[in-house]
Amino acid sequence: MTELAIFMLTASAGFAGGLIRGLVGVLKQMRAGRKFRPRYFLLTLVMSGLIGLIAAMFVENDARFAVLAGYVGGDFIESLYKVRFREKYRPSNRKVRIP
Repeated sequence: MTELAIFMLTASAGFAGGLIRGLVGVLKQMRAGRKFRPRYFLLTLVMSGLIGLIAAMFVENDARFAVLAGYVGGDFIESLYKVRFREKYRPSNRKVRIP
């Protein structure tokens, strides 16, 4: 295989991992009765695909690793997004006692 073909295979595998994670997230949202946001879905798909590609390049362009890294990358991005915006826009449930 040529270098470009290996690169494309690895990139596709990273995006596949991100797509799997995105679909799991969509199914979870549908079960919870929440609204589907296509812009957010596409953004996380692209970001997790890039994470999968970059991570797989460090492991000799292994497509299996790219799928895993894409999935985990999507999960990481979603968790980071939730933490960041919950912290900014939602009140904390923590009770602070002032002595």
